[in-house]
Amino acid sequence: MASSVILPPELEYEIFMFALQNEVTDPGTLLLVAKRVYDWLIPHIYQTVIIHPLRIYPPDITSASVISHGHHTRHLFVEYEAGEEDQIIELLSHCPNISNLALWRDDSEIGQEIESIVNLDHVTGLSLDLVQFKDVDLEEDDTALKTEYQDDPELQERLIKVKRKCLAFFSRVTHLVILADVDQSEDVVALKYFTSLTHLCVPASIVNQALAYVVQTCQRLEVVVLLAASDDEDKEILYFHKDVLEVAKGVDKEWEDLEEQVGELRGRVVPVLCRQYLAGWEKWARGGEDMWTVAEKAIRGRAAKE
Repeated sequence: MASSVILPPELEYEIFMFALQNEVTDPGTLLLVAKRVYDWLIPHIYQTVIIHPLRIYPPDITSASVISHGHHTRHLFVEYEAGEEDQIIELLSHCPNISNLALWRDDSEIGQEIESIVNLDHVTGLSLDLVQFKDVDLEEDDTALKTEYQDDPELQERLIKVKRKCLAFFSRVTHLVILADVDQSEDVVALKYFTSLTHLCVPASIVNQALAYVVQTCQRLEVVVLLAASDDEDKEILYFHKDVLEVAKGVDKEWEDLEEQVGELRGRVVPVLCRQYLAGWEKWARGGEDMWTVAEKAIRGRAAKE
């Protein structure tokens, strides 16, 4: 009788990790092999969670599994609808260690889940519609809020807390993706609160005035990705934005050194073609080449030619 081969644990681990990362089979099947395999793979399986009409990962995710393993999650992508706020709040409460969050709501009217979002203390990568935060008054100081809501101390305290949490949350974000249309500068006015922002992605259709506002507001930007969804749109981007400096001059704003700011940033604006954002996001989450990498390579290439 042939004796069974016992592989070294390190090699066995690499084999199962390869199977998991390349989706050779359903992750749930791999977990049934042995307890040691279960212990190896669970942190990796739940590191990236996707709940989207086009893809669910892990495939067999349940509320119970999120409660048990959500603390492993670092990358979360969720598309949801009005009426599903309670599920989102529950989900986020069990995923406290998220660093990369994509949260898409179909009607762009974020509700009570905002408190669960801004309670996440480790988010540096964010994808959502900034308009979702339009009802949160970040300009009003605490004294004004106390005066306005003096008859409702509980609401007063809650609003002050949410405002402070929002400001702290925004200040930690370094990579921001805005996929909703940017038709006016007001659509990106919240960017002034993103004081650590180095990478920004906006639709290629962003109006020049809004792009100029980005330049003036986000002093630490290293990369601006103009995300295009088709080859034709990709070809039009450079033409559409090539005169951003001249357009910015015509905007009714008193901006100091505007010409120098726009001129400096112009070399960091890169059009990137992306036919499926979700696939690109997952690639980024799993450490592969993504739109940021593509843009950074393009910028380095430009610099080398100068």
